[in-house]
Amino acid sequence: MGKKTNQSKCTTDINYIFNVEILDPVSDYKEINILKSKPFIQIIDTITSQTKELLKTQHPNKTNQNKYVETRLTELKKSTDNLEKFGKWVYYPWSNKLIHILNKNDFISVRTDRNQNKITKSEQSLLMKKSIGIIGLSVGGSIALTMAQERICSKLKLADYDEIDLSNLNRLQATIDNLYTNKAVYTARKIKELDPYMDIEVFEKGITKENMSDFFGAGDSKIDLLIEECDSLDIKVQLREKCKKEHVPLIMDTSDKGLIDIERYDIDKSYPFFHGLSKIKDSSELEGLSTEEKVPFILQILGENSISKRLKSSFIEIEETISTWPQLASDVSIGGGTTTNVARRILLDELTTSGRFYVDVDEIISDPPHEPSLSTNINASEIDLSLIEQQITPAYAEKEIQKFYSPSKNKENNCLSKNIAMVLIRHANMAPSGGNCQPWLWYIKGDYIFLFHNKTKSKSFLDYNNYASYLALGAASENLILKAEELGFIADISPFPNKNETIICAFHFKKEKSNNDENKLLSKQIPFRHTNRILNNKEKLPQHTYEKLRDSIKNKTNTNIHFISKKDELDSFKTIYSSGERIRMLNQEMHSNMMNEIRWTSEETQKTCDGIDIETLELSKTDQVGLNICKDWKTLSILESLKLGKGLEKFPKKIISSASAIGVLYTEKISPLAFFNGGRELQRVWLKATQLNLIIQPVAPLCYLFPRINNDKKESMSQNSFSELKTLKSKLHALCNFKKETCSIMYFKIAPKTDKKATRSLRVPTINTILNEKTLTKAQNNHV
Repeated sequence: MGKKTNQSKCTTDINYIFNVEILDPVSDYKEINILKSKPFIQIIDTITSQTKELLKTQHPNKTNQNKYVETRLTELKKSTDNLEKFGKWVYYPWSNKLIHILNKNDFISVRTDRNQNKITKSEQSLLMKKSIGIIGLSVGGSIALTMAQERICSKLKLADYDEIDLSNLNRLQATIDNLYTNKAVYTARKIKELDPYMDIEVFEKGITKENMSDFFGAGDSKIDLLIEECDSLDIKVQLREKCKKEHVPLIMDTSDKGLIDIERYDIDKSYPFFHGLSKIKDSSELEGLSTEEKVPFILQILGENSISKRLKSSFIEIEETISTWPQLASDVSIGGGTTTNVARRILLDELTTSGRFYVDVDEIISDPPHEPSLSTNINASEIDLSLIEQQITPAYAEKEIQKFYSPSKNKENNCLSKNIAMVLIRHANMAPSGGNCQPWLWYIKGDYIFLFHNKTKSKSFLDYNNYASYLALGAASENLILKAEELGFIADISPFPNKNETIICAFHFKKEKSNNDENKLLSKQIPFRHTNRILNNKEKLPQHTYEKLRDSIKNKTNTNIHFISKKDELDSFKTIYSSGERIRMLNQEMHSNMMNEIRWTSEETQKTCDGIDIETLELSKTDQVGLNICKDWKTLSILESLKLGKGLEKFPKKIISSASAIGVLYTEKISPLAFFNGGRELQRVWLKATQLNLIIQPVAPLCYLFPRINNDKKESMSQNSFSELKTLKSKLHALCNFKKETCSIMYFKIAPKTDKKATRSLRVPTINTILNEKTLTKAQNNHV
C-alpha cells in the first residue's frame, strides 16, 4: 500500500492511527483493488459530482455553463477510463472507508472556492505556506477544525495527552464511538475526513519540556503561530518563554465571555506574559507549588473580576456539587470562529496588536436595561434624617442622665480625673465587637462614666434586637471595670439604668483598693487580647486548661460555658457552623453587611480605623481569591437561585478543623441584659485565654440568627434558609445538651498560640468615642 506519513508512534494501536492512505489509481491500482475486494470496506465514489463542481469553479463566467461542464466531463471520461484513473483514492483505516476524491490541487481549489474573496487567492496561497501549533484539544479541537475548514495553513501540529470522556461530549464535536480516544488523534482524524491532504502531526503525549522544541520546530519547519489551550499553568508559562525565545505569536481562547488573548512575541520580545495580569515572570517561580497554590495565578490570568458571573459561581462549587469548571459547546464554537479569524489576520499581517479582547454574546445581544421604578427610589434626605435621629449628642446625653442623676442625689468624691477616665475608656475600647464596628460612646460626668450605644455603627442584619452590640458593650464594660481595679478604683455598675436601653450602663467610681489579684492579672492582658485567625494545627488541650477558662467566669451573671472538644462533636459542629456561613453568604443583606465590614486596602483601614482589615483574616492566596469572587453578590445570587453553595462551606470548615475546642457561652434566658453580661464574661474568658497563651476566634453568626427563630422574624431571609436554621439550632442544642429555651451568646474557636504573629485590628482614636462638648469638638477637628 501507499506510504504512511506523519503517523503516531503507536501505529499498531487503532486508537492512535490518524493518517490515511492516499492511493494513485494508476500506480497503486493493485492496492486499490485489494481494498475494494474486502467485504468490510465501504467504497464511496462521488468523483463525477466532484469533477462537475471543479469544472464549474474553474469557469464561473461561461455563458452556458451546464453545457460546457457536460462536454468537458465527457472528454475527461474518455481519457481516464470513465474517471477511474482520475483523482485519488483515500483509505481511512479507523473507519474502513475507501473514498474517491480529486487530486490535491483540484480538491483544495474546490474546497476553498467559497472562501473567495473574503480570502483572496493570493492570500490563500500565502496561508498555504503557514504552520500552526495547537496545544489542548478540548477548546483547541473546535479551533483546529475551523482552521482546517478555512484551510488557513498547510500544516497543523496538535498536542494533547488526554482522552475523550463522556463528560466532554457537551462541547466536543465527537460521538460515543470515539470515547476514550486521544483528543489530538481524534481531532486529526476529523480533519483528515474533511481534507485528507492536510499535513498533520500529532503529539499524543501532550507537551513537555522534553518535546517542546520538536513541537515548535526549526527553520522552514518552525510553526508560525501557537494556539495555547492547555490546562497546566507550568506549561502555559513555559510555552510563553519558548514563544518569546523563538519569536512566535500566541493566541489563547478562554471560551468564557468570548475572551481572546493575543500575545505578539514575534513583534515585541519584551511583551509581558499574560499582558502583565499575572506576576509570574519565570516558570521556575511555579516549581514546588501545589495545585491549590497555583489557583490565584490562574484567576489572575483569567481576570477574576472579568469572568462571567456563572463561571465565578461555578468556581465556588468545584469539588462540591460539580467536578470541574464548566464549558459550553456554544462558547467553544464561538471561540473556534473568533480564534480562526484572529489567527488568519495575524498570518496575513493584517493584525499586529497584543491585548485582551471580548466577544461577549450575552453583552452584545441582550434585553435593554430596565428603567428603575419611581416607587423604589429612595429619598436621600430621609436616610439622613434617620441617621440624625440615632446620633447621640452631648446635649442628648446630658438630658438622659438627668432622669436618674443629679449632684444632690449622687454624692461625688472627685476621685475620677479626666486623665484617668481617658485611660479607662482607652482600655474599654480595646474590647471585641462584631465586624469591629466599635458601637460605643462614652460620657464623663464627675465620678461617673456613662456608656451609650452608637447605633450608627451597628446596622448589621446579625445585630438582631441589638444583641450583638450589647455583647460588645458588655465586653467593653468589663475592660473598664478591670482596668479601674488595677488603677485602684472600684466601679459600681448599673446596666440599663433608664429601663429603656437608652443608656447601656452607668459606672460610679470610688477610690478603693481591690484585693482581687485575678482581676488585676486579667487587666494586664487587655492590650494583648485580640482575634487570631491563623489556621494552626489543632492540638489537644489538657483538662485543667478548660477548668481555668471556666473559673474565669464570675457566675454572678447567669452565664455559663460549655466546651466541644471531642472529635465527633467537633465534626458535628463543623457541619452546623459551615452550613450557617453558607446561609449567611447567600443572603443578600448579610452578604452586603459582611463585605462592607471588610477593609480591602491598608489605606481604607488607616482611614476608618474600624471594620475587618483583610490582613487580619490571615487568608492564603487561594482563599483571598475565593473571597474576591464571593465579593460579587450577582455571582452568589446565581448559587442562591439554584439552591447551591456547598463550596462556600470549605473555608468555614477549615477554621473549625484547626480548633482544639469550641467554647459556647450560654444563658438560660434571652434578654438584652443576658447579652450584656455575656459580653462581660466573654471578655474575661478571652483575657484568661490570652494569659494561657491560647488564641480565640469568634465563630458567632448563628448566635444572632437563632433569636430570630424564637420570634419567627424571617424578614429578608428565604423560607428555605429560615427552615434550615431551625434544623441547625435543633442539632446544635442536641450537641450541647441544651434545653429548648437556652440561648447561645457566643461560639468561639480555641487553639494554642503559634509562633506566627497575627495582624491586629485598629481602633478609632479614644477621643472620637467621648461625648463631652470639648472633647467632641476636638475629636471632630482631629478626626482620622
